[in-house]
Amino acid sequence: MKYVPPVGGAAGAPYVDASPGLGVEGDAVPAAAIEAPLREIDHTITVAGLTPNPADLTQLAQAIQALIAAAIGGLSVKQKSVIATAQTFAPGVANGDPVRWDAVNTRWAKAQADGTTNDLGLGIADITNAEVVLYGETRAGLVAGLTPGAAYYLSATGTLVTNPAADAVKVGVAKSATALYVDFDPYQRGIGAGLEDDGVGNLRAKLDGGTLVRSGSGLKVNPDLSISTLVTSGNETVGGNLTVNGVGGIRAANKPAFLVYRNAAANGVAGIYPNMYTVPFDKAVFDQTGSVNLSTGIFTAPVTGLYRFSSSVAINNMTSVHTSGFLQLMTSGQNPRAAQVNPYAMRDVPDAMVALYISELLFLNSGDTAKVGLMVGGDTANNINLYVGAQFSRFSGELVG
Repeated sequence: MKYVPPVGGAAGAPYVDASPGLGVEGDAVPAAAIEAPLREIDHTITVAGLTPNPADLTQLAQAIQALIAAAIGGLSVKQKSVIATAQTFAPGVANGDPVRWDAVNTRWAKAQADGTTNDLGLGIADITNAEVVLYGETRAGLVAGLTPGAAYYLSATGTLVTNPAADAVKVGVAKSATALYVDFDPYQRGIGAGLEDDGVGNLRAKLDGGTLVRSGSGLKVNPDLSISTLVTSGNETVGGNLTVNGVGGIRAANKPAFLVYRNAAANGVAGIYPNMYTVPFDKAVFDQTGSVNLSTGIFTAPVTGLYRFSSSVAINNMTSVHTSGFLQLMTSGQNPRAAQVNPYAMRDVPDAMVALYISELLFLNSGDTAKVGLMVGGDTANNINLYVGAQFSRFSGELVG
């Protein structure tokens, strides 16, 4: 449709009302100016599938909504909501139930936060009107018993709850006791959309089922993750296993990491070729997960992953018969060995000490073990002694990935 100017007016000229008192003659209205808009409106109503009715002055709005719904695949915009119309549902779905799309049966089924694809909720069922509210406000009475202003989550049984399940999915916020602002987030896993005041001067937000709190002592995160407390100022840790200090240093208290050494005297040790002597490290500088047996010096992996191990062992009392020395890191199925040396030829005078060193990155399954073995060729009487102390004979390791 094109703008039609007054009779005799230039293209785009406005219409002027008559004002006899001022001597202004009103513009003559051409028939096209009236006919064209009416035919345009009548055409829009008809194309939308409606029958023009002179008694219904809302048909143009109805037609626009119907054309939008047809263009976006059965969705309509009403009550400030996005609604899928003319929908079908699985047996057992009731008004107000959170629902997911069942692609196999091409219908809506009840959503449940059970850790499977059942938790991929998309909307709230309106069985009465064969609709699904995908976003925005539900009609009053579609739900019941809500606390206005409270956030609601999908439960493991498919109901609306204020306490998120382990596999939490946010559904929306209650407008009233009988209406909900729907804002499904099936991939959220309980992460909140903002901060709230806890009433004692802290701001907090949900994070994976836990709470993020900003308080005077720093920013603390208490979620249901391996990170239970995060402190970004000072060196404070409150019941958690991760600390970020004031200069950006990070320490994970529950991460497997250890440093042990041989403290007690160890003279005349075994390790005569071809037998390997397990060095019994008996003193811990630290062992964050208590994974080293200080009677045997053997580490047991508490979790599966990549571990970096290092060990140095110092020996003395070598004689000319001790022509070979080996230090070996022995793990379940993997036994990397340090370079072979001639300990007698390399001994330091007057201490006659030789230090052997090994460092390896190894993959361990949970329950696998790692230990340090020493072997000296040529010895027939267990004459080798260990230099004891953390600076001489030690074993360290940590989980790195």
